[in-house]
Amino acid sequence: MPERPERRSLFTNAHGADDLKSRSVGGGAVTMVAQAGKFAITLGSTAVLARMLAPEDFGLVAAVLAVVGLADRFKDFGLPMSTIQRKEITHDQVSTLFWINAGIAAGLTALTAAAAPIVAWFYRDASMVAVTLVLATTVIAGGLTVQHQALLRRSMQFGRLAALDLTGIVVSAVAAVVAAAAGAGYWSLVVLQLGYSIVNLVGVWWLCPWRPGRAVRGSGVRPMLSFGGYLGAKGMLQVLAKSLDKMLVGRFCGADALGIYSKAWQLLLMPVAQLSVPLTAVAVATLSRLRDAPERYRAFFENGVQVLVFVAMPLVAFLFVAAEELVRLVLGPQWGEVVPIYRVLAPAALMTTFNVATGWVYLSWGHTRRQFHWVAFASTVQMLAFFIGVRWGTIGVAAAFSIAVLLLRLPGVAVCFRDTPLRMGSFLLVIARPAATSIGAGAATWFARAIVVPDAPLVARLALDGVVFAVAYLALWWVIPGGRGVLRDIVRLWPIIARRQSPEAADA
Repeated sequence: MPERPERRSLFTNAHGADDLKSRSVGGGAVTMVAQAGKFAITLGSTAVLARMLAPEDFGLVAAVLAVVGLADRFKDFGLPMSTIQRKEITHDQVSTLFWINAGIAAGLTALTAAAAPIVAWFYRDASMVAVTLVLATTVIAGGLTVQHQALLRRSMQFGRLAALDLTGIVVSAVAAVVAAAAGAGYWSLVVLQLGYSIVNLVGVWWLCPWRPGRAVRGSGVRPMLSFGGYLGAKGMLQVLAKSLDKMLVGRFCGADALGIYSKAWQLLLMPVAQLSVPLTAVAVATLSRLRDAPERYRAFFENGVQVLVFVAMPLVAFLFVAAEELVRLVLGPQWGEVVPIYRVLAPAALMTTFNVATGWVYLSWGHTRRQFHWVAFASTVQMLAFFIGVRWGTIGVAAAFSIAVLLLRLPGVAVCFRDTPLRMGSFLLVIARPAATSIGAGAATWFARAIVVPDAPLVARLALDGVVFAVAYLALWWVIPGGRGVLRDIVRLWPIIARRQSPEAADA
């Protein structure tokens, strides 16, 4: 039976070069708008739930998610990226990958459910058995969607995916708030995770017309398994390293301390992610097609990093200065212990603002094996740091993470750049100026807030801090060498995104 046109289009890369660039940048713009909406909804639901639940409720669910997250991250085994990147792909290949993903997810779900008593024993809380059993179902639900999502991304249907993502966030947030109002306690946070997973599963199968056939031996998926295997193993190591701190805090410091620690992480990194996700959607697609043009590859990469750090670094610096007011505004006064952890994590967050850019390079050049080797080394160092830092509680763990990131980030960039057109010197210049101006603006705001209406209402102080920081930040860019040119470049890029125009067309 011939393939229906709307299904056949999911497997082809029939877009012309100009159309591809336009779709990539336009897709990034759509995703950026969706991310802004997602951020607003998530922030709002977090503020509401933080006032309805206790820190130990968040800590209990965060402790289980630290374990379930390991299975959830490994379920795709890097195979969706194989589907997205491959120049040509067949129905048989995607079907085979679908059943591999489904089998892995089912096995991981069963393994996670079987480990529920061990999770409860590790954290010394019997209530975690039931929570683990319920949250384990999100792994199999996710495993049934990854190839459908990959096909939608391959055909650049970013608008549909963004709409589905927003729908899942809204539905799950409303369900969680209703559950919390009914007295469900920490189960309302389980509803938050489960609700999003169900909406995503139903929505992806509805949006994507493709349906899997049977797995076909000899369909040519072996190279895709090799490519995806390194990505999957790398992702597993990263999630293990990112989960270990929460596991140690939950084990040795308790659910209440973990609730405080996990909220500090969420509030610090959530704003930065809103920019890195849409830029990644554009960068990987475009850089993969610029490998034969080294100068254009370098220029596009550095421009992308410049946009990322120009916005993300001052965000981190401002969050550091206004941490106390922001925590009180978003979470409430009972969450005051978040502030010192929040500030100790800030140096790591500043360096993490450009971490996603190394992924652009690894994926665009297909250097997933090298990426895996570096992540294996860096994750080992990071996990050792956590074991050392936990002796001093949550502050010790946060400090250990910041120190490890500060020591590893730039060597990691140097490893990533090997055998590419990118140069460490020009990259350092790209990140040095926003780092210096962000820190300088933060220092100016810190001193100004001590002498200008220090007893003003909370919202007024935050507004004043924001104005002082913005003025200081832009003023510093105006006076540093080369700063005015960077400002002009940043201003020039926004119309390009708004018109969904390729960077090359703008330069013509």
